[in-house]
Amino acid sequence: MKLGQTEHMLTLELRDQSLVPGGRTEMRVRLFSQREADIPAVSSCGDILVLHNMRITIFRSAVMLTNDKALTMWSLWPRPTSEDALPPPITHPTKLNVPPSVHAQMMKVRLWCMDKYPPEPKYMPPWEIMKSKTATTASTAAVVPARDRFSLVKDMVAPMAEHHQKPRGNYFDMVGKVVKTFNDRHAYELYITDYTENKHLYDYQRDPNDPKHLAKWRGPWGKYTLQITLWDINQQMALGKIMEGGYLYVRNMCLRFDTTKKSIEGSLHKDQQHPMRPDFTVILNKHDPRVRAIEQREDDYWRRYEKEELRKIKQAEREAAAKLKAEEEAKQKQLEAMKELQRARGDNKKIWVEKPDWPVTLIGDILDLDLDGGYFVNRKYHIVCKVLQHRPCQLEKFSTFGIPPGHTTERWRWRFALLVEGRDGGIFRVIVMDDDADALLGFPATEYNLLFPPFLRPVANENKSRQPSRRSGPPPQ
Repeated sequence: MKLGQTEHMLTLELRDQSLVPGGRTEMRVRLFSQREADIPAVSSCGDILVLHNMRITIFRSAVMLTNDKALTMWSLWPRPTSEDALPPPITHPTKLNVPPSVHAQMMKVRLWCMDKYPPEPKYMPPWEIMKSKTATTASTAAVVPARDRFSLVKDMVAPMAEHHQKPRGNYFDMVGKVVKTFNDRHAYELYITDYTENKHLYDYQRDPNDPKHLAKWRGPWGKYTLQITLWDINQQMALGKIMEGGYLYVRNMCLRFDTTKKSIEGSLHKDQQHPMRPDFTVILNKHDPRVRAIEQREDDYWRRYEKEELRKIKQAEREAAAKLKAEEEAKQKQLEAMKELQRARGDNKKIWVEKPDWPVTLIGDILDLDLDGGYFVNRKYHIVCKVLQHRPCQLEKFSTFGIPPGHTTERWRWRFALLVEGRDGGIFRVIVMDDDADALLGFPATEYNLLFPPFLRPVANENKSRQPSRRSGPPPQ
């Protein structure tokens, strides 16, 4: 910081973290005031000055910041004389006696902690510069500014190789939102996210069947959350300061790849140069642009997540409906097959047919058959019916003694007619004879069986005992 002062005017040059060596390294500022007491009393290089209500002015083709006398507001933090000394009190304009804002205090802490503002180097004669060029590399190398390690989670990369049987690490700075914390006797575990995805992070998946799962992890789901383990002074300072849902600035974090978990994890150990200084800062300013960016990404993430969850729910409903429909169709087909089998068997397990796989034909469809002008059509049908009447009326006349078709000798044969009714209410006559009657009645036609078969006996005669006849000839005429 260069310093020059005149009466009621102060000209100085300021730097902040946006001005790096190699380009423009300072910004000239000129303050005016009608009273000398309203000018900040900058005493040395390294003092921190916060200015408000400044305006840009072009002076001799150079950009300069100037103030408005009526609106001048500033806060000055003088640099401590040593590291162990207490910081001097904060000064303000005489007309302003209010404490500095939280944002101004955080800016002061950031400028002091980052150690990016060393005192201005002393003047060196040209011959000393030439002599220094022949010195060792360590003594002559120019001071290289600290590398900007700030990174989003999605851009972080950790080497998978090992060094002395320990995983190598890369160092990053980040700003994120605290998702969950866990503290034990040895370390403090911090789960943080900036809502950018990294394929090397642990994949958190939600279990919709476990209602207790949400109590353990409330999101974000997927590969968005980085686990950081805090040690030493960082663990001690984290207790009571880091809260779930808050925002943190994490500095000098070592990122390594865990070959066991197949994911990357971070760790914060104590700074060897500043062992009593923690490597994190709680961000209280909700208007911080990095916080605003995280909030925007968070809103976008949950909007996508809800949309994806709604899509999954609808997909699950469609799959469940399709499965239910398939089960109902399969059950209906099975029921129809059982009905067909029952119809083929006449709904009576004691009755069987030669070809049960034939379809059942309704009697009404048979009666509506077009004979094409003929008297009969030789076709076979499978029907299910109920017997209404039988002919002849006398059961003993169901069988006759004669030569059946296809035979050469006389024997007892069945021949009778049944008046049947189908399921559709259609009624017609069916003539049953010979082998078909044997299959229907369950026994061949003989004189012994002629006398009232068990299923054809009249109710009134069920309890009467009858002695069967032993005749072997034809029935009497």
